[in-house]
Amino acid sequence: MKRISAITVWSPDDYSQTNLYFSCFMSMQKKEILSSVVKLHIDTIDIIVKNRMQKLESDAMTNSDVDNVISRLLSMKTMSIYMFNFKEVVNKRIDEFLNAYKRQCKDGTGIAMLALKLEKDSSGIGEMIVAEHNAFKGYNVALFNSKTMSHGIDYVLEEIGAKNDQINTDLKEKFNKCDDLYRRLIEENLQKCEPNITLL
Repeated sequence: MKRISAITVWSPDDYSQTNLYFSCFMSMQKKEILSSVVKLHIDTIDIIVKNRMQKLESDAMTNSDVDNVISRLLSMKTMSIYMFNFKEVVNKRIDEFLNAYKRQCKDGTGIAMLALKLEKDSSGIGEMIVAEHNAFKGYNVALFNSKTMSHGIDYVLEEIGAKNDQINTDLKEKFNKCDDLYRRLIEENLQKCEPNITLL
């Protein structure tokens, strides 16, 4: 326990080893082997993990520079990946932190900038954070919409291999009717909600 307590910069191996110790102690507890000693070690590991999470959150909140926040988020997610016994708790804390960060960056660009930089992380953990946590849901939807809107109906018809001119014409007509209806409904509902909104 002293070795775990002394770690200041955690590596994936440190997380895995701590998780292994925790799993062994949990197994011993179920078998009622050295119950009082085992309980003490389980509680100690639990406290160490919670303190580590709290420190990462605190460091990220006190310095909200995007690069600092990303570094702390990557450490939190690494903990979630390698410490399976604590995965749910750690992911919940990440969600809470991201929601607080989102509220702190009121204009919405902060969370989008964070998502963009996380996706550039070479380890793949950044992409995992963006994909798995609800704070990035709006960003993911906007990204999907921008990617799909760049392809028109002609591109889609070409990609699905629609050769028949009649099929192309029918599909184009149906698409255009649907698109017109969609845009009209959006415009009507936006005007009901906010009369001052001008559509792009």
